[in-house]
Amino acid sequence: MYVFKAFFSIFHLRAALLEIDITMCIRLIEKYAVCGCIYYVHAVDPCKFYGRHAVVEQVVYVGSSCKDHA
Repeated sequence: MYVFKAFFSIFHLRAALLEIDITMCIRLIEKYAVCGCIYYVHAVDPCKFYGRHAVVEQVVYVGSSCKDHA
């Protein structure tokens, strides 16, 4: 019974820590898939811990190539 309670508590603690990791400040960057040129850089979507950790950059590929590399 005590082992189950200890495991259950560790499980909830880990879930709480993972929730902190999931709620991050994210900057979305749109890039062309072939040439890698930047199409658009969005503003930072801040979380409640903004300024306390690094901003995570998520890259989304759009189109094939820009007009300069077409």
